[in-house]
Amino acid sequence: TWIWFDACKFNPLFIGISWQSFTSILNRDETVWGIDFLWATKRADKIGKGLAVSLLKKLLLPLKQEYELPIILIGHSLGAKILSQAAYSIKSDDDEPLIDLLIGLQGAFRIERHVSKSEKFYQYKHTEGRVKSVFYTASKNDSILKKLKKIRYNSIGLAEVQEKAEVIYTDTFSFTKVDEDGTISGLEKCGNNKPVLVNANDLIKQNPDGGVSGAHSDIHHKEMGVFIWNLINRCVSD
Repeated sequence: TWIWFDACKFNPLFIGISWQSFTSILNRDETVWGIDFLWATKRADKIGKGLAVSLLKKLLLPLKQEYELPIILIGHSLGAKILSQAAYSIKSDDDEPLIDLLIGLQGAFRIERHVSKSEKFYQYKHTEGRVKSVFYTASKNDSILKKLKKIRYNSIGLAEVQEKAEVIYTDTFSFTKVDEDGTISGLEKCGNNKPVLVNANDLIKQNPDGGVSGAHSDIHHKEMGVFIWNLINRCVSD
């Protein structure tokens, strides 16, 4: 009840981004499928640095400054890659975060972006003035990200990648869990300059289209909405 009451006062300006991708998850040839995906992921980076950054700079950030509107970015799969690329590509002059909340659902991009020492990913290691709170879900039931593992693509949305991070990347990430009803457990605070990896095995587990992707697209249900709203309610100021 309290979630619905608060949500009634939530009146966002919603902007969606879609793009054409030729990658076919139904292609049974692993080599062809892998080449298709690598093409699509490079395109996602270009969209993140281009279109998404342009929308932030020219539209959303001016609105944030004038009306004190929080900026919340939510992306799924390669969409999570696009928005993380955009969020970490801009920086404020006074180290105040420009983006209030970034939620990546089953992100199809490498965890190395956050842990690599390469200058190529400098902005992911120096988060001041960029993003206040970051959450990435990971599920063991995601067949698409498991398939990417075969081409040595360690996606941040893959459960086994998260499990490894809990052992060796504790200085880089925080960790929490979401239950099947969307309730978040183990989250002490938001905005601690550490991305939070979310164990979503119990929330992202169905195969909605009955295809080969498994639970990769299991995001269109009430419990996922509860999870997202809980993050917004907890991590974004009034």
